[in-house]
Amino acid sequence: MLRQFLREWVVEMLAQLFEGSTYQILALFVDLILVTIVLYRVLSIFAGTRAIAVINGLIMIIAISVVARMLGLSTLYWLLQKGLTAVTVALPIVFQPELRRGLERLGAYKGLAHWLPWIQPKAEKVPAEHIAEAAFRMQRQHIGALMVLRGQMPLADIVDTGIQLDAKITTELICQVFVPNSPLHDGAAIISESRIVAAACLLPLSDNNKIDKNFGTRHRAALGLSEVSDALVIVVS
Repeated sequence: MLRQFLREWVVEMLAQLFEGSTYQILALFVDLILVTIVLYRVLSIFAGTRAIAVINGLIMIIAISVVARMLGLSTLYWLLQKGLTAVTVALPIVFQPELRRGLERLGAYKGLAHWLPWIQPKAEKVPAEHIAEAAFRMQRQHIGALMVLRGQMPLADIVDTGIQLDAKITTELICQVFVPNSPLHDGAAIISESRIVAAACLLPLSDNNKIDKNFGTRHRAALGLSEVSDALVIVVS
């Protein structure tokens, strides 16, 4: 199905190139450039995830299928065609998390800035001095912490897992949140627009098997959120 669409699209483009007017040829090149940009952006969204390996596999299957069709290998062509159909149906089910994250990135305002360079997202003012001072103070006191500075992508689903605060950021408040055995210390603090939005929030753990085995749950949680969002995650351990 996908292979047939690509073949028909290429044939139509070539027909327009050799038979069309100057305007049609110019429109064809613009069309090709836009398609290339879209494909590049889609691949960049899924780069570093499990889905990119599957996309590479699909491209390989399509290429082999085209060669099999050209060489008249009917059995191999039939097998690849049926397999490609089954894989296409299974993809949204197997890679639902990756598709969801990709669409979230695509729909985020920052993502639109990549597509439209003249749109620049408004940067948030974060009191870095308070966060840095709190991090160094907790490190000296051997207190672990996990702080998330929200980017352009929303983190409402993460905030809902914790306790909402909506408090102004101060060094003392950050340190107090992560005091051992306090109700808020176990989890991450979400920081947005110079305020601590929530604390004791649960972050998704990374399933990357290449992570150093010495890293604990806190580090895996920080990496996990970094993989699926544009948030800046600070770990103190």
